[in-house]
Amino acid sequence: MMSFTLSTVLIIAYNNKSMRDYWLNPLVFLLLALPPPLNAASPSPSPAVPVRFLVPNTAHTLEAQPVLAGIIEEYNRAHPQAPVSLIRRGEEYSSIQELIATELAGSTPELATLEYTEIPAISELNLVKKEYPFTRVSPVLLVNEEALFRVNSREVSKNWPPSWQQLLVVANKLANGSSTRNRAGKYALAIPLQGARGLWIFEALARKPLWQRQAGGLRANRELTESIHAIQKLLDTPHLVRPELSLDRAVQDFLERKTSLLVASIDLLPYVRKNAQFRWKSTPLPCPGQNSPCSLQGGSNLITTSEKPAVQDFLAYWFSPEITGRWSEALGVLPASKMKKAETRSTDPDVIRARSAWVQALPLFFGEASKRLASENVFLQLDRALNQNK
Repeated sequence: MMSFTLSTVLIIAYNNKSMRDYWLNPLVFLLLALPPPLNAASPSPSPAVPVRFLVPNTAHTLEAQPVLAGIIEEYNRAHPQAPVSLIRRGEEYSSIQELIATELAGSTPELATLEYTEIPAISELNLVKKEYPFTRVSPVLLVNEEALFRVNSREVSKNWPPSWQQLLVVANKLANGSSTRNRAGKYALAIPLQGARGLWIFEALARKPLWQRQAGGLRANRELTESIHAIQKLLDTPHLVRPELSLDRAVQDFLERKTSLLVASIDLLPYVRKNAQFRWKSTPLPCPGQNSPCSLQGGSNLITTSEKPAVQDFLAYWFSPEITGRWSEALGVLPASKMKKAETRSTDPDVIRARSAWVQALPLFFGEASKRLASENVFLQLDRALNQNK
């Protein structure tokens, strides 16, 4: 009402020259200075624009997953206009297939974690703006010290990491011990070779590239034969080794004391530490035919597909000393940026197809005796699979 009355006075004053000369400017000033009517609409806040972060379903141990979620929640409370939205798809360390699918669908996430040697597979898509180390893991051997004590292997365990031959001596003692022979489902050594993580364990034991690019395309590496035969020798001894398990199943067997020696990865140590009800320790993993431990790294990189300011803000937060410290502690590893450079996995622009072929070939190398094929026959099958549709 007040605004309407002043507007009327202003119009009258403007039409009267004398009044316009003396009153117009003060009236305009007064009118502009008044607050808007109570029923005037106030400007609405800008809607939040999330930063999408694609992470694998099984990229991290159970101990690390709530830490990641907590870090994201803290960030979002401080950045409500550009929150980070976690998208969980994929397996093991990588979401590369899901990333490609979202790109084809026109909904590419701004952040994603990929197995770091798989990144050449998307080089032609020009998706990756920048990449940063996210996780790095190394193979380890987990040992049930109480089981070693029962088979009088304390002296060997004190001098670990052992050689591969020393490891086999201990494994055979465990396999022949009464607590193993007389208990159904119990065995001495778990070498979980199933699935994508199992392939990494095999690569770590072999310490050689799985395939090589030659003039005719990709070829399976025949230099792996010695490592393959070293593992095959263990398979037919009762209660000695089980290679057909997934890593998750093998970890549970270790915690349930079904196996006393477990080939695993360093990021599992916090989970085992929390759940083991016996004395245990971890040591570097010995490699067949080698005098030094296996050191092949696995892990993932964090890649960005956008350079918008909200992405840069989150990266600055994630790589701050406090956050990287919390993340590394949850995984039981050093920050990826501080780990020493080590041997890396086989990689190639065709790495996805090549690894898929190798995962399918593992049972032909290490399955039941009746289903195994001669190594050269498996290599020939791999060569065909590695170069199909070429």
